[in-house]
Amino acid sequence: MKRIKVCSLDELKQKLKLVVEVGDRKVLMIYHQNTVFAVDNVCPHAKGHLSEGRLEEGSITCLNHGTCFDLRTGKVRMDMIDEDMAEMFEDLDDLPFGPLPTFVAELENDSVFLLWDE
Repeated sequence: MKRIKVCSLDELKQKLKLVVEVGDRKVLMIYHQNTVFAVDNVCPHAKGHLSEGRLEEGSITCLNHGTCFDLRTGKVRMDMIDEDMAEMFEDLDDLPFGPLPTFVAELENDSVFLLWDE
């Protein structure tokens, strides 16, 4: 597993969301609620860029179709999803797409690192 420096903590705090390229993947680094998160930048449902999404209550909402994902687990947050989407996804165990891929981010001094094994 590689440990890759992706940005400074100050830069991430200023921008709140920052897309970094690691290999052939675009990873969205997020500073939210005094915590650093790393998730795939592509919504597994609507394929939109989550860097344009809305952050609230430990989650990110894709602006394409309103699917909301937990930043820690990548699971769909049914309690945060809009009503039209909730009707489409009645059974969380039978979603037509997987969870949002999440990655491990670490802080050391003023640097943000991503643990990468792809």
